[in-house]
Amino acid sequence: MYVAVLYLVLFVPTSPIFTLTGEGKVP
Repeated sequence: MYVAVLYLVLFVPTSPIFTLTGEGKVP
């Protein structure tokens, strides 16, 4: 479970989809 949380926090916000929508961090 912790791995999934870390994945969501670290990788999802920096995904190209989120960056394109402006809802995520820029890598």
